[in-house]
Amino acid sequence: MDRRRFLSWAGVGVFATSLPMVIAACSSPSPTAEPEQSSAASNGSTPAAGGAQPNVEGFYEVGSKTALANGAAITSAKFAGGSGTLVVVQDPANPEGIVALNATCTHKGCTVEWKDGAFVCPCHAAEFGSNGTVKKGPAKEPLAVFEAKLEGGKVFVKPS
Repeated sequence: MDRRRFLSWAGVGVFATSLPMVIAACSSPSPTAEPEQSSAASNGSTPAAGGAQPNVEGFYEVGSKTALANGAAITSAKFAGGSGTLVVVQDPANPEGIVALNATCTHKGCTVEWKDGAFVCPCHAAEFGSNGTVKKGPAKEPLAVFEAKLEGGKVFVKPS
């Protein structure tokens, strides 16, 4: 084999082996449905029970009111009654009320985090109000809201 032919085949080999890496680098990552443990622990979140059965009204128990103290959130990636990640926080407008939302960002599907009275998407910095409305893009659609209530110091959420 002469040098020209060898270098030609070597170039084809390099191209063929690097092609999968180029394709992988150009594709967008798929959003994860489950939050990372480190992000839940860092913002004071408490995981919610996922295997519970609904009560007669269709509400699932997801945690206790004490878990919502000091701006913490109750989160569950495997909310028994709904799809997506559930997040429950104390309503900033009503200290005796709670708000339950689907924590999956409507822009790219990342899991939003509760920070300083707003839900913030860690992927593209979209912000949502405590009622799920869009405060800052790039998201255009609000977060889905679940019916929630407090009873006997426990937090109950009804999927929509």
